[in-house]
Amino acid sequence: AASGAPNFIYGDAFEESAYKPARKPHIANGMFTHHQAMLYRRHALDGLRYNTNYKISADYDLTARFLNKHTNILYCPFPICVFEPGGVSQRKAGTGRREQYRIRKNLKLVSPLQNVLITIAQSLLWRFRQAAPALYWHLKSSGNNAPGSAQTQTLRARPESPA
Repeated sequence: AASGAPNFIYGDAFEESAYKPARKPHIANGMFTHHQAMLYRRHALDGLRYNTNYKISADYDLTARFLNKHTNILYCPFPICVFEPGGVSQRKAGTGRREQYRIRKNLKLVSPLQNVLITIAQSLLWRFRQAAPALYWHLKSSGNNAPGSAQTQTLRARPESPA
C-alpha cells in the first residue's frame, strides 16, 4: 500500500429509502455511519479482533480501538451501502447503548459525566425516532455533518482526522 493511503474509509448510507449522511468521525459519540459503510485496511487491523463479549456493539468497540491507533482516514461523500433496518442493533437498542457505555468507559474515550450525557442523548434520539419517524428521517437526511457534504454532489473524497 502507498504510504499516504488511508487506513480507514467511510461514507454515507441509504436506509429505509432515505439518504443517511455520515457524521464527523467522533467515535465517542457513537457510530458515525453504518458499519457496512466502513472499510478498514486489512494490514492496519494488526491483530485487532471483534470482542465477542459485546453482543450488539462489537463493531463499535473494534472501530473505537482502530481509530485510537490510526488517523489516516478518508471520507467518501456518497453512499457506500444500502442498509435494511430491523437488525439486532435496532431491535435491542437499549442493550447496544449499555454496551457502548461500557466501551466508552473501558477505553476511557470520555469522562464519566460525558459518558452519561451521551447515553441519555442516544436514548432520547431513539425515542424521538420511534415517536416521529417521518420527522426523524427528514431531519436526519436534510443535512450532512460530515466533511465534504454529499449535498454538494461532489465525488471528491478528502482525508479526515478523527480528532
